[in-house]
Amino acid sequence: MKDISSICPGTKAVGRAVTVQTFPGDWAKPVEAIGAAVSGDIIVINNNSPHVAPWGELATIEQY
Repeated sequence: MKDISSICPGTKAVGRAVTVQTFPGDWAKPVEAIGAAVSGDIIVINNNSPHVAPWGELATIEQY
């Protein structure tokens, strides 16, 4: 993945990255990442769209 940046400037995170390359509207790959991640991992998702969120509030609530 190229040009990855935080959507929360000034924040930092440390952990093993579980990377996901997907397309706008695809939910299957992020769900696979949830299954592959363990406690302390950071899921990094790139869908090449500044307009379509690959993860949101409902996904977070559903998983936790």
